[in-house]
Amino acid sequence: MGLLVRWWSDTARAQRLARWYPVAWRQRYGDEFIDHMEQEIAERPHSIARTLNIVYRATRARLGDAGVLSATIGTSNQTRAAVASTFALAGVFLAIAFNFWASAMINWNGGAHISPVTVTWCTGAITVLVAVMALGVTLMYVSLLGVAVRRIVHHRAKRITAPLAVVLASTLYLVYAARESLRFVIARGGIAWGHPGWAIKQLAGVSQAVTSSVYLAWMSPSRAFDPGSNFVNALMPFVLVTLCLGVATLVRRSEWTGPSERIGRVATRAFVGLMAAFLVLYSMLTLFGGTGDVVNFAQPLRPWVLILESVVMTATAFVALSCARGLRRNEPLSIETA
Repeated sequence: MGLLVRWWSDTARAQRLARWYPVAWRQRYGDEFIDHMEQEIAERPHSIARTLNIVYRATRARLGDAGVLSATIGTSNQTRAAVASTFALAGVFLAIAFNFWASAMINWNGGAHISPVTVTWCTGAITVLVAVMALGVTLMYVSLLGVAVRRIVHHRAKRITAPLAVVLASTLYLVYAARESLRFVIARGGIAWGHPGWAIKQLAGVSQAVTSSVYLAWMSPSRAFDPGSNFVNALMPFVLVTLCLGVATLVRRSEWTGPSERIGRVATRAFVGLMAAFLVLYSMLTLFGGTGDVVNFAQPLRPWVLILESVVMTATAFVALSCARGLRRNEPLSIETA
């Protein structure tokens, strides 16, 4: 009974409301907020309007802390937060974009018909976009790991050991799961690099096999977690999200110098531009019939699935755009550990 009384006390309720806000906000305003809330709760024990207002303001504070909106506190870390969020969003966007590209490339390279010039041009353009985005994500990822490892070697690993372990474990899992998805390609002799046309079609098939595994659990849980299915592949989407969150945390806790600050700003804007360009080109490709019947493991995907994927990609690009807009061109980036 005493535990229940303490749980429902004015102080405990005020503390629970304060947890809606990010840690940096609570460290600065937490005590003042809790004192104010204790008085508010004493005067009005129940207020839906008050709770909704706190949830709204706390959500905006968390979005600011993530670099999506203008930060209400700790603006010196706004650039780092924006880069971290955009990098994580680019990873999610790229996983779906690879699947979209693979379906379009297989359809264009199927040989069933002669594709119009517009379809050929759009297919080639999104091929370049996906390749550039993948290269950019890979380079930033490798650079980030290099910086983290160097900090550990120089005994400056404060607050990065845990996210680094998460990132490495997630990466190893995804590599292993992708290898499991590609066993049938290896069994058939691998990619025919000597024949570019056939090789790119094989690469598209490989990309489709791997990325379909990534989001199958979201789109068709009954198929992904069927007793006869491969649970290693079924867990890939959750591991991918974990990887993206781990990378974002590692970015925010890394030490940045002047050059890395500038690279981060440029990369953020570049990723947003690539996302927007991909969405426009893929819309054009769909309009001119270049996507054909998108399939997942040789079965056509339902229209609502494709619509949901498009909505997710658009929302991801929009949030990344908000991050890029929040960057301040002349704002110095704090090099202290977040």
